[in-house]
Amino acid sequence: MPEAKWLRQCSPYVWPLWRNWTPPKPLSVETAADVTRRLLAYKPAGYTWRVERLTPAQRIALGCLPKPAVQTTPTRTRAAA
Repeated sequence: MPEAKWLRQCSPYVWPLWRNWTPPKPLSVETAADVTRRLLAYKPAGYTWRVERLTPAQRIALGCLPKPAVQTTPTRTRAAA
């Protein structure tokens, strides 16, 4: 770095001097629509749409759904009176 540039830019002060002033950075405001879009786009890690297409039997096999209660089969039918 040339000495002239160093003398111009370097300062013993921690805060910037008036000659080294830079305009403040513009604020980026997140709109309500941006927030909604971001929240709706969130998917948990490892999430895929394929989970939605599984049949109940496949979900039971994967352990996503509890196994249905054992169906008791009637041993005899009631005679109509």
